[in-house]
Amino acid sequence: MLGRLLKGSQDTKKAAAQAPVERPVLLDNSQLVELMRCFPIGGKLRLFPELQDDVALESIVIAYGLNEHLIYTQNDIQVNIEGDRAFFVLDDNWTDITVRDVRSFCLVVPYIPTNDSALDYTSKVAMKGWNPFQRDSKLKMVSIHTERGVPHLEVVVRKRVTLKDGYYANHAVVILDVILSSLSLVDQRQHRRIKTLLPVQVSATEKGARHDSVMVDFSEYYARLEFDMTSALVEALVNTKYLYLNISLEAQKRHYRMKGRIIRRGEGHLVIEFVGMYKGSEFMVLELLDVLEFKASLLQHPETQ
Repeated sequence: MLGRLLKGSQDTKKAAAQAPVERPVLLDNSQLVELMRCFPIGGKLRLFPELQDDVALESIVIAYGLNEHLIYTQNDIQVNIEGDRAFFVLDDNWTDITVRDVRSFCLVVPYIPTNDSALDYTSKVAMKGWNPFQRDSKLKMVSIHTERGVPHLEVVVRKRVTLKDGYYANHAVVILDVILSSLSLVDQRQHRRIKTLLPVQVSATEKGARHDSVMVDFSEYYARLEFDMTSALVEALVNTKYLYLNISLEAQKRHYRMKGRIIRRGEGHLVIEFVGMYKGSEFMVLELLDVLEFKASLLQHPETQ
């Protein structure tokens, strides 16, 4: 089932009617295909206000806006190729709608109040009394769904609205217009990378058998682990997307239990994104303060450069 994007206000409609008619600029369909691959519906992401890389808002893509159509699932949009040009076929209750010319495209995310518990402490303090979702605000979007590199995209807040119907009726959402030319894939580990040789024990399940590996570099939420291809870890990695890490920093008398998502695999190594830290009696969402504490401790390790 497709939805419809909310129409503009009466003032907007009146201004549009009085304005001279111009041929709309069409978006590049091939770039849109790549954007959808990097930011799939249901995919998690982080939003950063302009010029504030230390303020992160966790969110999720709940819909695409393609021209006037609101698309809630990946199954409702198919990509076809005709000659050297891509076009889209939308499924609206078993009726196909072909879209060759895309005049506008937007991402729809839930509205997150700045006092929401999902925000880390640093972000709450930084945004106190300020709304990052004001109309025309520019944000940087970083996808957590990644296969090769970390997708970055600049977006502009079109408006915040409460949907009237559809799967998310009565939910407040933010409509974000994309700047297609800004889409890029970045090796996140290139930023503020720390080289180290830190022994780490990893397991495929929370209470599973532990295997030896070595963390060779770290940067914020990402780390590279290396291991012996003859170890039992190779077999343990076959059917898992997540790892549980036990990290001891003896000199600092600190011990960390962390959860990581595997984002890249290779022979004898893998790259993970840290997504959780054991606190008290359970794993909690990793916050910026946790990352900075771990980084500060890692910098004191004798094998860290």
